[in-house]
Amino acid sequence: MRIGVDTRVLVNEKGPRFRNYTWQLLQHLPQQYSKHQFYSFSDDENNDLMQGLDNITAISITPRAINFLTLKWWYDVKLSLALKKYKIDVLICPNGICSLTTKVPQVLIFQQLNFSAKTSFANAKTLSFYKKYTASFVKKAKVVATVSQNLKDEIVKRYLKKPEEITVTGLGVPAFFKPVEWEEREAIKEQYAEGFEYFIFTGGLHPADNLVGVLKAFSLFKKWQKSGMKLLITAMDDTYLQRELEKLNTYKYRKDVFVKSNLSEPEIPKLVAAAYAAIYTPLSNAFATVVLEALQSEVPVIASTGNNIAEVAGESALFVNPSKPEEIAEAMKTVFKDENLRNKLIETGKQHAATFNPDKSIQVISQLIEAAVCK
Repeated sequence: MRIGVDTRVLVNEKGPRFRNYTWQLLQHLPQQYSKHQFYSFSDDENNDLMQGLDNITAISITPRAINFLTLKWWYDVKLSLALKKYKIDVLICPNGICSLTTKVPQVLIFQQLNFSAKTSFANAKTLSFYKKYTASFVKKAKVVATVSQNLKDEIVKRYLKKPEEITVTGLGVPAFFKPVEWEEREAIKEQYAEGFEYFIFTGGLHPADNLVGVLKAFSLFKKWQKSGMKLLITAMDDTYLQRELEKLNTYKYRKDVFVKSNLSEPEIPKLVAAAYAAIYTPLSNAFATVVLEALQSEVPVIASTGNNIAEVAGESALFVNPSKPEEIAEAMKTVFKDENLRNKLIETGKQHAATFNPDKSIQVISQLIEAAVCK
């Protein structure tokens, strides 16, 4: 069987690939389907994903799809022709977009579903494309899946799908997100945070990541606590981060904020594991892998309530309204002052993270592939 995977978003994304859902698929599926051939389709000339695996071939389809018209052309013309050329039996679409013209059965997977220009993580140039065609994607795909029950319910409501027609694949994170020993933790703090304890915030590339809200909350926390605690911000590219920090040129605690960008893949798990607590409070219904990374690393989490993150975190996080910096600050103060609560969150999170098995998610997707081919 020839299995195609749309990796356009993954190849275009900067930074550690293991944080991407598509990357995880390509890590596991070719191994599980070792007798089948995989084709990675992207619009980047440097499509070098998974070099070294015998059963995966990288196909670059140019030009780049960067706006409404080029996305439409890429998926419905260029990709459709490529699927026919390489005799693909089934296509996995892990980014909520599929081809509306191909006859190849498609497995459509939604990681998020946001259409608000204010809170969506989608590029503004592609937002109108999602708005116009997502209903058609849902109708066209042979199989539809989501990463969470919350997202499934939203798709059922919005597109009038029957619940049994949508499968929840679940999530999982790589095993190298794990706790570190005390000596290593101290060394990581010394290298990245001048030896101080720190909150870690992942994001900052889009207003929906809520960097400004977190910075306001950190100011309140520092005002209340007068501690040496730092805020460490990780991002794939610090362009947006630096721009926002420059706007805050009167920010009193700027010296207590460390921006770490363009990190190597081994660095991210270390920074997460050494953190005092993780803050992930996006304004939108975001992909919640970051929460699982922290829980699996035995780090307490402060998270947004009322979305996919709340579903994934269960009872293992301190939940806040992301639109209210004072709530985020209060949670930071609570986890800082209450050592018993922090330890309880760590233990609860450890047990909760163990219920998310990436192998189980891949097994579900394997079943969806076969179901799509057989329909």
